[in-house]
Amino acid sequence: MPVFLLHVISVVSSVYLLACFIRILMSWFPTLAYSPAGQLLCRICDPYLNLFRRLPLRFGGLDFSPIISLGLLSIVSTSFDVMARSNTISLFPIIYLLLTMIASAVESIGIIVVLALIIRFIAMCVSRNTTMQGSGWNYFDMIFSPMIYRVSNLVTRNRPVSYKTACLISIIFMTLVFTSIITAINILLGIL
Repeated sequence: MPVFLLHVISVVSSVYLLACFIRILMSWFPTLAYSPAGQLLCRICDPYLNLFRRLPLRFGGLDFSPIISLGLLSIVSTSFDVMARSNTISLFPIIYLLLTMIASAVESIGIIVVLALIIRFIAMCVSRNTTMQGSGWNYFDMIFSPMIYRVSNLVTRNRPVSYKTACLISIIFMTLVFTSIITAINILLGIL
């Protein structure tokens, strides 16, 4: 495959990545989708984005399908760019970028989740009202409590524990798991 063709594929996938990103942002402003430019973007981007919307990538009301779809396009664009620059066609850049992306995603998600759990745990410790009814924590608990109890049940072997204890167990367990996954991926990247 000539270098020029690799470069063209890289540029086209980068432009498509930008178009999909704009389409995702437009979903926050539904009236924009009815404009002529919005309808064009919908026709161009929705077939690709809908492939990921069908996957079970919703967790607690949050949809991670746009992140996965944009990440995949980024890997394709970067892989073809690396192959065009090195004038070599190889799966190595794709595997390396995929592992790097997975490590980055796990690290980012891990940090966000663990920090959110730490903040919630601190809020429970300083508040006399542990349930904090009527506060913004209700939505947080609705999203995270199933995960908190699943993780806690793995450690406590289904023994009942308070929500605060389950939260602390989840913080410790998830910190260890995320750190182990990131370390394993970094070791694998070091081997490659």
